[in-house]
Amino acid sequence: MKGSDPPRVVREDGSDESSEREGASPRSFTVNSGWRANQGVIRAMEAGSILKSAYLAVGLAQHAGQQIVILDLSDPALPSEKGRIDTPFESGELAIEDLSFFGSHIFVTLVGPGGGLWTIDASNPLSPQHVAFMQVEGSLLRGLYVADDLAYLAGYPGVKFWTEDVLPAKPGLFVVDVSDRRYPTAIGSLAGSSWGSDAKIVIVPPLAYLIGPTGLYIIDISDPSQPKEISRPTNPESGASAFVDTDRRVAGYEPSESSPREIAVQDDFAYIASGSSGLRIVEVGTPGSPKDVASIALGFTQRVVLSSHFAVIHEFQVPHQAGGWNGLRIIDVSQPEAPNIVASLPTSDNQFSGAMAALNEHIYASDGAHDILVVSLSRAFDSDGQ
Repeated sequence: MKGSDPPRVVREDGSDESSEREGASPRSFTVNSGWRANQGVIRAMEAGSILKSAYLAVGLAQHAGQQIVILDLSDPALPSEKGRIDTPFESGELAIEDLSFFGSHIFVTLVGPGGGLWTIDASNPLSPQHVAFMQVEGSLLRGLYVADDLAYLAGYPGVKFWTEDVLPAKPGLFVVDVSDRRYPTAIGSLAGSSWGSDAKIVIVPPLAYLIGPTGLYIIDISDPSQPKEISRPTNPESGASAFVDTDRRVAGYEPSESSPREIAVQDDFAYIASGSSGLRIVEVGTPGSPKDVASIALGFTQRVVLSSHFAVIHEFQVPHQAGGWNGLRIIDVSQPEAPNIVASLPTSDNQFSGAMAALNEHIYASDGAHDILVVSLSRAFDSDGQ
């Protein structure tokens, strides 16, 4: 969809209309063209609030480096650009991986040699300002979540080189005190050599839920300086293969096609986008013994977000493989043990990132490399009285 296109109503049976009208299905979802990056490829996005106003932060990869764009969500269906900021240093080998709002600041993980945690003051969204950058040697940081003045980073912080026949135990979870935005300080870590470099994390105090190529890990963060692993996959190495990259001087685990890609948590359930395994739903009410309760077989799923009783999956076609599909699946998870796909929305090729974010009843999703779609779930909320 491009900026001049009218909104569409996507129905429960997968059909759609060119615009809303009386009598549309009560379980339908309005889709609008949101915003287009005229230059650069969308790498990541996150929705949040700054001084009680809603915004969407978008990470762009450009030829000259990386950039964060701040979009105003005063009209949540029509994001409008407010300001931009470039990385304050040469970032040709770095890539924006994850974003998190906290207070009036935006936190960003930059992946690659010389990468780390970047802090931006967005109190004036028209003119965001660089505050601090905490470099992490050999950074393969992926997941980021900021809560209570603490940044939780997942992946391979503090990476060094190891010989080909030795896979090291190293920090997989890295906790940084950001209460003084100008001087972020590492205060804790937890070794997790089998978590893999593609780790993503969600914080629901006092627990951290972390997934990577090897599965789901649940971590007690009641003492952030000493995170403690509560549960892990029974056979964590089964879903990934070891690798050593002598050029980048890193070692770790490669994800398989069925490895988890992203996680969202609500109430006592974790929703995991699991590559070629589709959507997995895991009951985590007893953190020491999480239990799979349902799954949906889909194409290659790489992103998942939650909005009320809906899970939205970003599915994409694997390059050079037959079959597959690019688009969003909207799934009713009001009964997590019996998830039900209620709508499907085709999008352009999403192999670039498949970035998504959720704010209230709106979903923001990349449509190919440059466009953002806005999906409103409000009609579905209204039909269910929520």
